[in-house]
Amino acid sequence: SLHDALPIYPKKLGEIPGIDNVEGAGRQWQLTVSGDDTEARRAVFQFAAKNDIPLLELRRQNSSLENIFHELTF
Repeated sequence: SLHDALPIYPKKLGEIPGIDNVEGAGRQWQLTVSGDDTEARRAVFQFAAKNDIPLLELRRQNSSLENIFHELTF
């Protein structure tokens, strides 16, 4: 179960090929990828499988210039 999974550390997540930035804590993480994310998504899935980490959700979130402005100014 998820509660039995080992904690995930940002340094390990940052070592996944294609990952530019890692944010989060505990068992919820946001990974930032620039450019084509196909290989990075595959690498995240393989990392989770190799480390016996349940992957509950993997989704793409595109940022618009307006969203980035709001994140930086609020």
